[in-house]
Amino acid sequence: MIHYLSIVFVTGLFAIDMHPFKISVTEAMYDENDSTIVVNSKIFIDDFEVALQAFAHDKSFRLSEYSNSGDLRELISSYLDSRLELTTHKKINLQLSNLRFDDLVIWCEQRSRGVEPFNKIEIKNTILVDTFETQQNLFKIKKSGSGEKGIRSNKRKSKDVIFW
Repeated sequence: MIHYLSIVFVTGLFAIDMHPFKISVTEAMYDENDSTIVVNSKIFIDDFEVALQAFAHDKSFRLSEYSNSGDLRELISSYLDSRLELTTHKKINLQLSNLRFDDLVIWCEQRSRGVEPFNKIEIKNTILVDTFETQQNLFKIKKSGSGEKGIRSNKRKSKDVIFW
């Protein structure tokens, strides 16, 4: 019941036009059979734009002007590489595979192949935390056959470990 309510609450946060909360949601799925991890980050477009302006040192940058261009993909890939790190036996090399704009949010899909089976994963998630003091990042991971686990990160605590 609590899990259901948290999904409804987080979904509601993304539906609010002028969102008072600074939050991102990242969901990962690890498939042991094909040794692949897929990571989807859902980020408010207006917040992400401010963060990318600072990252690119370009206050005139607008996501809407770039849509899904190669330059935008390269910028977002560089930003995510520097803000989201997953480590099992070694750092997982995530590659940006898809971008999708959805009203108020952008979905950023990253994936990596050849990920060896693991019993623990270290997550460092600093998406938007250097831009917004109150930024909260939710991270959930599901392993095939092992259920789902999650963490929350923010400016004070950007790194955590999940064990199975």
